[in-house]
Amino acid sequence: MKYTNKDIIRSGEKKLIRFLAKHLDFNAVKESIQQTYQIDLNDRLEHRSGNIVIHNEEIAYQLDFDMKVNLSVLLDRDGELLSIRSPQLTSREHSQQQASLSNNSMPEEKEKSAETAKKAAEIAEMISDINK
Repeated sequence: MKYTNKDIIRSGEKKLIRFLAKHLDFNAVKESIQQTYQIDLNDRLEHRSGNIVIHNEEIAYQLDFDMKVNLSVLLDRDGELLSIRSPQLTSREHSQQQASLSNNSMPEEKEKSAETAKKAAEIAEMISDINK
């Protein structure tokens, strides 16, 4: 026996998620992302969706976001990755990438290129984690 219409419940859940997202401290979210992933988002974070979930046997609210991260991929003429840069990376990470790029200026230095490729893969993995 139904006590209410399922559409009313779902509508109320959606309204709750929208209300939480509307009143969320976006600056705190951006700061957490910056601390965790070393990416400065400025105004590039947008609420996409959300859901009510169970986390550690407790009710929790999952809020999903879209974020835009600009990337520039630098390849040599052999197709080898030299670096991946982003204006949104913190200055510390950008300095590390610039140092890596200057170390890789000679194509025969395959070890340095492999190190850069590893760093690029780590950045790509961070971005993938963020976009989940």
